[in-house]
Order: sequence, then C-alpha cells, then structure tokens
Amino acid sequence: MINFVRRNVYHCDPTARATAYLSLVRPLLEYAAAVWDPYRLRDINCLEMFQRHAARFAKNDYRHTTSVTELLNDLEWASLSDRRKDVRFNLFSKAVIGRTAISLNHLSRPTRCTQYIDQSSFIPIATRTDVYKFSFFPRTINDWNSAPAEVRLKLSSPSDKSLELFD
Repeated sequence: MINFVRRNVYHCDPTARATAYLSLVRPLLEYAAAVWDPYRLRDINCLEMFQRHAARFAKNDYRHTTSVTELLNDLEWASLSDRRKDVRFNLFSKAVIGRTAISLNHLSRPTRCTQYIDQSSFIPIATRTDVYKFSFFPRTINDWNSAPAEVRLKLSSPSDKSLELFD
C-alpha cells in the first residue's frame, strides 16, 4: 500500500501525501491493534521506523541532517505505540461500562478499598510467560490500574460524554 501511495501521490503537496498515508496506510498498521499490540522492542521499533519513513515521504525530506522527530512533531503524528495503547485503553473502558461484547466477569475486583486500590480498579492477573503477560487483559489491567482514579471513574461511568476523549 505504501508503494501504491508513493507511486500515485509523489508529485502532490505534503498535505496530500500526509492525508494519503493517514487514510490508506496507517489504518492497515493499526487494524485490530488492541489485540495484536507487540511487546518486543524490535517489533515496536520496526513499526515506528515505518512511520518515520512515511514522515520523510510526506514532507519530501530525505536529508540525513533532518530530524525525523521534528518531522513527526510538525505533522502532529503520535507514535504508533501510543496510539495502540489508547486503543487498548478505549476498548477496555467500553468493556467496563458494557458497550462491547467483551465480558469482564472473569476479572476480579478488589474486595476493599485502600490508599492505592479503589473499586474502579481490577486485581492484576498473575502470569508465567511473556506471551500471556503482554496480552490484552493483563497488560491493559496494569495500564488501567496505573491511570489516575478520576480518569478510571469518569471512563467507567455509562454517560455518552465519558468516551469523547477516545472516539
């Protein structure tokens, strides 16, 4: 798909190139990202490198002296790993309020509140392997519990405005 975009919008302005990447290529990179979110650094770097190449293409700036981070900031593109984390968090928050078919009945809630644990958090899942440790539920529960309590309470309320942050 990226080669298709390069062939067909090569002579367009940077805005059209960026739009072509955002609408045709990035959705392929983010398809089902809540489920397959990689945890190995080499896999994460491979995906981020792809976006960095796309930023150079969008700005038509292939000089070695140009900072790709500045190009990404100029294009206002968030990192793919941050976007995948947001998608996981969004899906989990929708599951908490019952807006998805994902059942959370198998997850345990704390029986009492402490200074660090409240009723909006979940008990972390014990894991033995990295494959399971970095799968959707254990990883997202850790992210959910590390979020501020105000955010968790706001996102776990069933009001329509609670998920505007992510939609």
